[in-house]
Amino acid sequence: MDYKGKAILSVAGLLLLGLPLAYLLTILLMPFWRYLEASTGIESAGHSGPAGWCYSLVYTGMLAACLLGARHAIKKESDDKH
Repeated sequence: MDYKGKAILSVAGLLLLGLPLAYLLTILLMPFWRYLEASTGIESAGHSGPAGWCYSLVYTGMLAACLLGARHAIKKESDDKH
């Protein structure tokens, strides 16, 4: 499998595996969400857990970091082959 195929497979894996990891990280960040709500007034922590946008923010941040890392790895592998 070439590096582009590996990259596509890796990105698909990140998209799927990122969901439960982002959920867990968002829950673990509950003290931060409470602090953010208390200091800014932005609704981020309710009685049932973090607000929906908190999950989206963590998931998006995780994916961005992972995709940047994957892009760097693909570029490095491509440069090593030439």
